Amino acid sequence: MVLDIIKGKKSLEFTTNAVGLGGIYRMDRTSGLTVGDYYLEEIEAPTGYELEKKMYEFSVTKDNDQTIITVGDENKVIVNNPKSTWHGGGLTLKKVDSNTGAGLNGAVFTLYLVNEDNSRTEVKKYTTDASGVLYTGNKELEIGKKYIIEETTAPDGYVNEHFSKEITLTSSYENKYFELGSITNNAKKGSITLTAKKILKNANETLKAGQFTFQLYDSNQNPIGSPKANAEDGTITFDTLNFTASDMPGKTFYIKEVIPDTNKDNELEYDTHEERVQVFISDDGSDNLQCNVQTDSDGITFVNTSKVNYNGKLTVKKIVKDALEENNSFNFYVYLTSDSADLDKKTFNYILDGKLGTFTLNKAGTTDGKFRYRSQQAFKLSNNSVLEMSKLPIGAHYEVTEDDYKSEGYITTKTDNYQGDVSLEGTEVTFTNTRNQIIPTSADTMTHMSFWLIASASAIVLVWILKRKLKVSKK
Repeated sequence: MVLDIIKGKKSLEFTTNAVGLGGIYRMDRTSGLTVGDYYLEEIEAPTGYELEKKMYEFSVTKDNDQTIITVGDENKVIVNNPKSTWHGGGLTLKKVDSNTGAGLNGAVFTLYLVNEDNSRTEVKKYTTDASGVLYTGNKELEIGKKYIIEETTAPDGYVNEHFSKEITLTSSYENKYFELGSITNNAKKGSITLTAKKILKNANETLKAGQFTFQLYDSNQNPIGSPKANAEDGTITFDTLNFTASDMPGKTFYIKEVIPDTNKDNELEYDTHEERVQVFISDDGSDNLQCNVQTDSDGITFVNTSKVNYNGKLTVKKIVKDALEENNSFNFYVYLTSDSADLDKKTFNYILDGKLGTFTLNKAGTTDGKFRYRSQQAFKLSNNSVLEMSKLPIGAHYEVTEDDYKSEGYITTKTDNYQGDVSLEGTEVTFTNTRNQIIPTSADTMTHMSFWLIASASAIVLVWILKRKLKVSKK
């Protein structure tokens, strides 16, 4: 039945349910009944029943705050008398999940009367309750008449199976319910694959595939599947998650990095935060459920930071003056002194005259408790060469050295910053080699002239002596 609560010119309608109960259950100021006088009247009777014309007066007082007032006759009920000319029965059914058997709320069924020309007239729509149960009125279907009941709308998250049943009730069902039993619906399905991103910050080397692992957990912190490792580009892909209507409106998951028991050389600062991921599941009327992920502003991202920042740079320039050969090359070495004990296991980058390469370090002892390293191979620089080194540990002490070329006549000068600390901005060191050319002094010139005068005079004397000997021998 449909009833109307009236106060002055305002009214509120409600409909009784399958067991005859109905009312206004809100108790707030917006939708509840305020203090005052009311009356209740029936505006639509159940099928097969006479309309109850009596109006029931009642009042709401301050003492009724947050209480439910029962309205009716002396027994607090409203009685409808059946129509003497109407003979009818009712229908009941239960809507259930095809897999779990759980009752499904919100399925809408439409009852149609089949006319003599086989056309159909809609009688009423019914919706299953929280238990999945549907009742028509117990006199809704006239005895002997043909009806069709059809599923109009499936429960949210379920496939409409388009159930349709033709029913004609016999007199044995007068004022009784014909049970259609359980009607199943298949849950719609949806799926999503969660991915995360790994970033390695300030590290000497690029991220490697499989370098770090991550675990996905459900809302109760139970692990889902096995830990997953990052790809070379930092992507972590978890097993596909599958959902059905029972998972609506959504689920919560957590992702954490699996931190090893021993952090190698204690060089990395791991990202220990727990990423909360919400998956919202909805039914937009299509064949599949819609699954949407909500995360924080930076997405599902984990950043591991090297405790040693390997973004340092160092540049060496070479200038050669007065060289005998234009392409003469000179050997250079780079020394690094650092607290890090494993720089000999790292690989560093360089560009020499536009050509890219990598180099490594050898341990070369200790200095003041710190480890000293030297580039494993010499860098060969010629005139106007430029050596640019990168991925060096910021804060490490550097020293650039050149082999000794004095024996080849070169004098080496270098800028004061040939040693210092590696920085993010980088340092430019310049070595200049100048070939040593001998320039005679005035003293040297006089010495050379005296030598030649003496030598010339000696030669003249020697010639004169030889001539004298020849004359004597002739006599």
